[in-house]
Amino acid sequence: MWHWQRRPALSDKRHLLIAVFAAAFVGWGQAAAAPSAQPSDAEVPQTIIQQSIVDYKATGDPCACPYDVARNGSICGRRTAGGAAPLCYPQDVSTGMVQDWRAQRQRFAGP
Repeated sequence: MWHWQRRPALSDKRHLLIAVFAAAFVGWGQAAAAPSAQPSDAEVPQTIIQQSIVDYKATGDPCACPYDVARNGSICGRRTAGGAAPLCYPQDVSTGMVQDWRAQRQRFAGP
């Protein structure tokens, strides 16, 4: 007589695989939620540039930087920012700006 038997080896492998994926996702989520202690020298200017562009675009003008796209779909080019001076490129960010950003972040981070 033929008996169907449960295959514990396959079931155990599935449970192990599920446990590994669950642990990986939990670990990944915790790593993403915990900010790094000190951003790199390349990350700080990018953060400053992103914030500068966000602040400028909050005025309603989509052309903060030459590489932005206007409402009509064209590249902004020379039509950027008028008299305002949003930061668009890493060379626009001075060492002093990076130091100020780090000092401000340190002040708000607390002890």
